[in-house]
Amino acid sequence: MVRAKEPRRALARPAPQRRGL
Repeated sequence: MVRAKEPRRALARPAPQRRGL
């Protein structure tokens, strides 16, 4: 997954990830 390689992105947009699920 790209999230594991790019932790900065996950912290930059933690909301969109939960909304997508």
